[in-house]
Order: sequence, then C-alpha cells, then structure tokens
Amino acid sequence: MKDIDTKDIIWTDSATAFGPAFQLVIDVIKINSTAAVESGIVSEAGQKDKNLQYIIVLMSDGEAEYPETELNSLSTRNLQIKEFWTVALGLGQMSILEQINAKMDGTYKQLKDSCELFRVYAEIAQS
Repeated sequence: MKDIDTKDIIWTDSATAFGPAFQLVIDVIKINSTAAVESGIVSEAGQKDKNLQYIIVLMSDGEAEYPETELNSLSTRNLQIKEFWTVALGLGQMSILEQINAKMDGTYKQLKDSCELFRVYAEIAQS
C-alpha cells in the first residue's frame, strides 16, 4: 500500500457498482474455460478440473447495490470457484457484502482499518 502513488489513481466520481465487476469475473472464467477446451488442455468434462479453479476476492466498503443477476450467474460456476473471500473495509453498512458472501458461500473478513489488509491477504495467499 505504501508504494502506491495515489495521485495516479483516477477518480471517476461515480458510485460503486458490483454488477460490472462480477460480470468481468464471469467473462474471464468463460473465456479461460473456452480457451482451455479449444487448445486441448482439458476436455469439456475436464472443465471441472482443479487447474481451472479460481479464488475470488471482493474488497469493498459495502456501499453498492446487490448484484443479483451477476451473482446468480456466478454461483452456477461454483465448481470453478475454489474460494470466495469478502473483505469488508471500514465501519459502514456491511449488509450487502454479507449477502454477497452468503450467496457465494465465502469467507468473510471485516477490517476496521487498511493496516489490517496485509494480514488478511497473507491469510488468503496461504489458503
């Protein structure tokens, strides 16, 4: 965190939206699954192979709408998702993040301060 120059981060001055982020995750899983089958790395049945599993980490303050459509689509790919982590940062309303985590049967961590990020990401990396 200390090595990031925050002056280079472009602020869009718009609200957080989980839907587009989850749609990108879905698209990446689809693209990688299709490419693996087309290249002969795995068979159609082999898409459930552990080599194609993903760890998804959502970090947010929770201030966004519940992305029902995208989560319904993503949850159908549960064989391709090895782990789902929700990292709630701050003291705001976390009910949406708790709902997302429950839908994805994930691991939920609530942090009060960004200095706790190192510990949580180390835990995620060790899993």
